Amino acid sequence: MANKANTLSTENRGKIDILTNDVRAIKSDLSNLRTDVNQNRKAIDKNRKRAARGVAGVAAMANIPSALPGKSAIGIGIGGFDGENAVAVGVGHHFENGIAIKGSISTGNATNSIAYGAGMSYSW
Repeated sequence: MANKANTLSTENRGKIDILTNDVRAIKSDLSNLRTDVNQNRKAIDKNRKRAARGVAGVAAMANIPSALPGKSAIGIGIGGFDGENAVAVGVGHHFENGIAIKGSISTGNATNSIAYGAGMSYSW
């Protein structure tokens, strides 16, 4: 009887050791997963802010008034989106023959990136 009990105890100890090692591995994996999730959260927030700055820049450029027919113009515009702001400057000319051209550039708060655009239209 004592031998049987010792055998069961040894078998159980081996199984317990295996489970203990598995639990340690799971805890380590969970810790790594938490770290990865936090890094992804930071990257997502950074990209969201970057995108919002871009939208604000485009809004600023879009709000620069166009030149009147036969005239040239320089203008500024401001824009904002999702807590981010931008200012833009642009120039344009509207020719007498119905062709208009425009170019603009914008920059936002706390960023070194610049958005730019140019366009041309023909009206009749």
